[in-house]
Amino acid sequence: MSKKELIALIMESTGQYKKTHLVKKMKSELETIAMPFMPSDATVAFSEQPPPAPIATLKEKKKAPQASERAVNEKEQLMLATIPKLPDFEGTMSVMDGKGFLAKVEEIHGIPQSTSRALMVSLMKKQYYEIIGKKSGQKKTTIKLQPKGIKYLAENNLIVA
Repeated sequence: MSKKELIALIMESTGQYKKTHLVKKMKSELETIAMPFMPSDATVAFSEQPPPAPIATLKEKKKAPQASERAVNEKEQLMLATIPKLPDFEGTMSVMDGKGFLAKVEEIHGIPQSTSRALMVSLMKKQYYEIIGKKSGQKKTTIKLQPKGIKYLAENNLIVA
């Protein structure tokens, strides 16, 4: 089959009529994709090739949570362990000073504030706490633990939940 015929077969069989991504593929890739849709007599010509891997749809990729799957690295663990040592930490519902947090991390662990600031944002994206800043109308940046952060601190015996 020609490249055009393969593209037409794939589009008809899948119901997806955008061919721009298919046109960019090589003929051998198109043959692999088209193999399940080929008539049985045409399949013999491509039998040497392995069957195509299942193609995940865009919707499936979007549904997979990204931030929550990533593990906490060593420096992030040090950051989280510092939270109960903050002077304004009075429990899991505390709202703590963000700059004070960065200064305490540098004091205890020697991590420069430029590094700990990036780690602070990373932990916020991983939903361990929320960062509330000037954009929310506050005069200073604060952090507040999220359920995931409270669970982490309790599981690691850093606080009593």
